[in-house]
Amino acid sequence: MGVIAPSIIPTDQIEGIPALRRIASKGAQLLDLGTEHGLRGVFARKGDTFQVFYFTPDGQAVIGGVRGIAAEYVPVYGRARFAVGRIQFLQKLLKQPRLFHSDMFHRRHDQTARDNIQRALTGLRQSAPL
Repeated sequence: MGVIAPSIIPTDQIEGIPALRRIASKGAQLLDLGTEHGLRGVFARKGDTFQVFYFTPDGQAVIGGVRGIAAEYVPVYGRARFAVGRIQFLQKLLKQPRLFHSDMFHRRHDQTARDNIQRALTGLRQSAPL
C-alpha cells in the first residue's frame, strides 16, 4: 500500500454507508485510509483512543481490531495459543522505531498507539491462561 495521506471522510459519504454511520454516531472522527484487497480502511479517532477498521465493499460489514483477529484465531488455535502469539506480535511491534509511516501520524499518534499496545499486553498477560 505504501505511504498514505489520510483524508477526513465527508459527511455525505458517512451517511451513505451504514457501518461508517454507526461508528461516527459514537463521536469518532473518521479518516479514509484508502482501499486494499477490496476492503476500505478507516482510521476512527475519538479523543486519545483510535482504531483502524476495514469495511466490505457494500459498507454493511466491518472488521476491526483485536476482536476480529481473536474471532478468527481462537476457535482454531484456542485462547492460550492465541494469547501467546498475540503477546509475541505486540512485543515485536513495540520494538519498531515507528508505528506509522507518515510523519503526521507518527507525530500525532505513535505514543498513544504504544500506550495502547502496552495496555493490551498487560491485559493479555493478566488474563491469558498461560
